[in-house]
Amino acid sequence: MATIEKIAINAVMAGAKPEYLPVIIAAIECLTDKSFNLYHLQNSAASPFALIWVNGPITQGIGMHSGLGYLGPGCRANSAIGRAISLCMINIGWRFVGGVSGLTGVPEGYCNLIFPENEKDSPWESFAVEHGYRPEDSTVTVNESFFYNRFGPGTSMKHQPMSKLLNDLAEIIANMRMGSNNSKYCQIALYPAFARQLAAAGYTKQSLIQWLCENGRIPWEKLSQEQKNTAKDAALAGKIPGLKLEDCKPGGSIPAFTNPKHMAILVAGDMGGYTVVFHSAVGSTFINADNPGAPAGIDFMTKRIHGATLTKAGC
Repeated sequence: MATIEKIAINAVMAGAKPEYLPVIIAAIECLTDKSFNLYHLQNSAASPFALIWVNGPITQGIGMHSGLGYLGPGCRANSAIGRAISLCMINIGWRFVGGVSGLTGVPEGYCNLIFPENEKDSPWESFAVEHGYRPEDSTVTVNESFFYNRFGPGTSMKHQPMSKLLNDLAEIIANMRMGSNNSKYCQIALYPAFARQLAAAGYTKQSLIQWLCENGRIPWEKLSQEQKNTAKDAALAGKIPGLKLEDCKPGGSIPAFTNPKHMAILVAGDMGGYTVVFHSAVGSTFINADNPGAPAGIDFMTKRIHGATLTKAGC
């Protein structure tokens, strides 16, 4: 039972300040929600870790970092909150760390991957506002993740046209899909300059997601025979938008990602940087054998942060 006392004890062991506690509690509320597939995150042999992002004014109030090096160890708030959540998963959630739940383990599991969205430099509404929260609300979103590509389209010594950057991003999504037959979720963290470039060209978050779903495709020749058979059956049944039977032959291609609601566009990092693509195979709110009770319609597990009395943010 994740009581406030037990969460606070683990937060102290992680080096968290008292004002971090509301964020940690909200993250644990995400993990313990009956619609969240905590069992898979805790026990999968694929060594998943929690991908956590924070929105709203509390990120500024407690000093969370979303700029240069936002995935690195240099920010106490980011690192301590992530470590506190990891310790809660082990000490309260009984995550077995001896090797069975994750045949190799991953270093990201030490404090998970956690960052605030860079709302200040983003040209679009934040993830939280996009999903129905008010700008003054502070939220935490948690999803299971397996791996990520830190070297998506980014700054370099030579200028590259936006079309080239977009095609590179679509190819990364397709390649990540090839790495897992169960790919269901994808989170993309654009560095602010790229996000602004896309917004200036007329893209919204929603239209960008739709473009990536339509253009991130896997060549037919790269599929296994089992995948080819599954694709043909899906095309005949009309189960996958954008997939036609004529695509299922040499020279054709199939969509790598088919559900726009399971793709999230975030903005994070410095004005110069790289786009990071996070791959979530099963997805923590997806209905499957581990999570049969998950209600339809919950795409990402987000909780509003309450009780931030030690900061000017929250209520």
